[in-house]
Amino acid sequence: MHHPNISEMVKQNNFLVQAMESVTSTIKGLKSEKKMQERNVNVSQNVKRRREKNKNFQSKKLGKKNDFRQITDSQEYSDNEIASLSGSLYPGAENYTQFSIARLGMSPLTEIESVHPGFGPVVNDVLSFQYPICISSCRDSISSNTSIFVAVISAPSNFQKRNLIRQTWKNHLKVLHQEGLLELAGFGFILGLTENSVIQSKIEEESKIYGDLMQIRISDFYRNLSLKVAGLLNWLYRMCANIDFVLKVDDDVYVNVRNLAQFAHTYRQSNHSVFGAGDPIGGWPDRDGKWEISFEEWPWIDYPPYFLGAAVLMHGSTIVPLLAACQTTPMMPFDDVYLYGICTEKANITLRHSSGPTSVILGLILWVPTTCELRNLIAWRINSDDMAKFQENMKISHRQVDHFYHNKTQCVITSDFGIKTTIDYTKSVNFHFTK
Repeated sequence: MHHPNISEMVKQNNFLVQAMESVTSTIKGLKSEKKMQERNVNVSQNVKRRREKNKNFQSKKLGKKNDFRQITDSQEYSDNEIASLSGSLYPGAENYTQFSIARLGMSPLTEIESVHPGFGPVVNDVLSFQYPICISSCRDSISSNTSIFVAVISAPSNFQKRNLIRQTWKNHLKVLHQEGLLELAGFGFILGLTENSVIQSKIEEESKIYGDLMQIRISDFYRNLSLKVAGLLNWLYRMCANIDFVLKVDDDVYVNVRNLAQFAHTYRQSNHSVFGAGDPIGGWPDRDGKWEISFEEWPWIDYPPYFLGAAVLMHGSTIVPLLAACQTTPMMPFDDVYLYGICTEKANITLRHSSGPTSVILGLILWVPTTCELRNLIAWRINSDDMAKFQENMKISHRQVDHFYHNKTQCVITSDFGIKTTIDYTKSVNFHFTK
């Protein structure tokens, strides 16, 4: 049997697909004259449609639950067997694992050290990543303050976005660290390899100047995100395990670090939990278009509940079990469903979904949140199709946040009776989550 290593896993990922990014991030209760225009559908509509689908297909699932078999090295799923699973509901992480191992003809990697033997046979080598460019290991905590590592997922050529983050909210992180409000254990932009020698030379020069790049020796392309995050988890496992939280964000996200600190202090004791925003009911795969996934790769009609991958907060206690789940679960190329849907389920990690007027992440926006809106957010994505507009909105976001927390602008809420109330900028925001 063929034993995939890291370089070969990239090729295997071509079998796999990109999961839906349409998750709900509608923010309730924000006092704004603008109506939030989300690319994602409304939660209540998602729930209603999925319940209808579940009702229609529940009997099919019950009738097919014996279709999964105990995997042996010689078994593979035939077209007829895959067709027999079509129309059934997602069967859980273990059955997904059995199905994918058989479909891909994978066999256990017995020579690879197991992160946690209780998770099952090793099928992915996630402990042998190499880092041709890397950051320093996490600094040892010198205080009893809450510690956090910030990982920004970035593409090799996204020089402008990285510089914008350095000029904006990364500076706020430094300030909070200096003020003793948050222990910044480490910060890194997470990249893969590029075949462009000019871009690679610029990356090497960038690393010499800033010292905040982690480059993993894997090809950097969109459908390799799960492998990229596994590379991050491996580094954290070896170099940064004793931290309270990991914030993983994309490089098109602005982070309100004051709220990040408030969140981290509040939920420091929430072991074995991952926090984010998304549809707590889950979603379903597209069979055509940009987000297409074939029946061969994913025969089920739905996805498990997962988070929007643009901003996720992982408690430090989840680093090892998530890496163990990645090691024993065949990869999907899109980290939203794979990491925060399948692997969290396998590792028995609790998903805590943003609820109420506050949120970990606000989905793709076409403008900067108002003062009252940003007060209730930890992060928000900014439309990056137009680089000039993206740069403008990042800088406006930074100025808005800076002015609010220095009391240069105020959040004024008008009640239904016309009574205006100015919100104290020093008042803590309580972030609410549902399991």
